[in-house]
Amino acid sequence: MNNPGCVKLNQAAIDPHAVNEKPDDVLARLEGDQFVIVLNNFSRLDDVIAVIQRLLKRLSTPMQYNTQSVVLTASVGVAQYPKDGEDAETLLK
Repeated sequence: MNNPGCVKLNQAAIDPHAVNEKPDDVLARLEGDQFVIVLNNFSRLDDVIAVIQRLLKRLSTPMQYNTQSVVLTASVGVAQYPKDGEDAETLLK
């Protein structure tokens, strides 16, 4: 899903304001259709899961692209610093 139309759909679907919980949270596009969300200072896994559920709900809402209705899907993983890795490369694996 690296064509420009798909990238635009992904960018439109992932609203930073719908994802970010705190001012220091970060939503960034890595490449193509890959995004990373950095949620800072979460002490409870339930809070992280709630953010993920909101994102997945938003993605499951049909969007119009040209003349077609499109539903996006996502694969989600969670890594916690420093428990799961001490650098970005390790955390993103």
